[in-house]
Amino acid sequence: MNAERFRIADRLLRSDQHRDLLVTVASPSMVLSAFASELYFKCIIALETKGKPTPQSHDLEALFKMLSLASRKRLEQLWDIAEANPQVTRMRAALLATTGDMIPTDLAWSLKNGRSAFVRLRYIHEDDGMGSSFMLTDLPEMLRQVVVEMQPLWQFITHGPPKPIPGFGPLDGSE
Repeated sequence: MNAERFRIADRLLRSDQHRDLLVTVASPSMVLSAFASELYFKCIIALETKGKPTPQSHDLEALFKMLSLASRKRLEQLWDIAEANPQVTRMRAALLATTGDMIPTDLAWSLKNGRSAFVRLRYIHEDDGMGSSFMLTDLPEMLRQVVVEMQPLWQFITHGPPKPIPGFGPLDGSE
């Protein structure tokens, strides 16, 4: 559920409704994406290890390597499908035009370079070099799909609007 909350928050930040703010919310969005990915990885690991304690790592590459071979292959398959999306191709072309760097498209490279994103992106103000190497923003969607394939009924778990709490109404005082 926590992974789902961070995935949804990231999606909301990157939605068309906030298109004019995409540059402003890029770093916070990447932090949410990295954390959602970490939590989804740990969910898959828990499912595959029958609930044994999950690792305490934030390292996305290490967590990926803890998945079963079948889950890693499925995730790579979903990654390759996403990489073929014309919007992703345009984004990579824009990065090449802006930075002059050709960024590899494989999941292994993206995990290696984004492995510590949850920690590093929270301190991007101290280390300017993290920005363009985090290419995992859509990874939570793929990880969620793997989880739902493992637990099909979980696709129906949703977050609806919160129920009102007495005494905590709208901020405009209209309660």
